[in-house]
Amino acid sequence: DGVVNYSFTEAQFRTKLNLSASESVDVGDSFPLVPKHRLSLTGNIHPTKEWTVSLSGLYVSTRFHLLDAGNVNPRLPGYFLLNGRVSYTRPVPGCRLSGFLMVNNILDVEYPSWGLFFGERFVVPAPPSAVYGGLSYQFEGFSK
Repeated sequence: DGVVNYSFTEAQFRTKLNLSASESVDVGDSFPLVPKHRLSLTGNIHPTKEWTVSLSGLYVSTRFHLLDAGNVNPRLPGYFLLNGRVSYTRPVPGCRLSGFLMVNNILDVEYPSWGLFFGERFVVPAPPSAVYGGLSYQFEGFSK
């Protein structure tokens, strides 16, 4: 099975604004930090009833830095991330046992999570590849 999500956002100013003596916003300028395009794809494979293997991709288009409402500086670059997950779920008496292993940013892409323009560009880097795992033991009640 799979899931596809796409959003197109055209967040623009509708009135002209003078933010300061040196910065103004024109009608049609884009809101900072809002990407126009965002696409995510997820595919799941179920080799057995208990196992699920998932692969997901996320594309985020370019966006302007925070405090660059006038859209006069270079944009933050767009990026593509690939994430993976393997999970196992099994019913056991009185509960459900689950475990997962997840890898975020499999390709170890370097991209800015967000940026600020305040006389000069400041960019906050996103985290590199990371591996997470977990176990859960969910009680579902006992039969009498």
